[in-house]
Amino acid sequence: MTGNKYTSQKDYLKRGDILLNESAHVVMVLADGKKVEKSSQPVESTKEGFPYKVKITAKSLNVRKSPTEASDITA
Repeated sequence: MTGNKYTSQKDYLKRGDILLNESAHVVMVLADGKKVEKSSQPVESTKEGFPYKVKITAKSLNVRKSPTEASDITA
C-alpha cells in the first residue's frame, strides 16, 4: 500500500506490515494502528497457524521497541 494514509502515519498500519525504505532500513509493524478496521473474515492460515510467511535474507536483524534507529533493540 502506498497511499498517503499508510505512508505518513501509523494509525492505519496492521500487525505484520513491512515498511521498506530501500536506501535505509526495513521495519515490521508489531501491533495494529488505532484506525485499523477489524475484519470479521477469518484469515487463512498456514499449517503452522500463521496467516503468512516471511523469509528474511539479511545478515543481521534488529527488532526494536519503536520504529526509529535510536530505539533500543529488543531481540
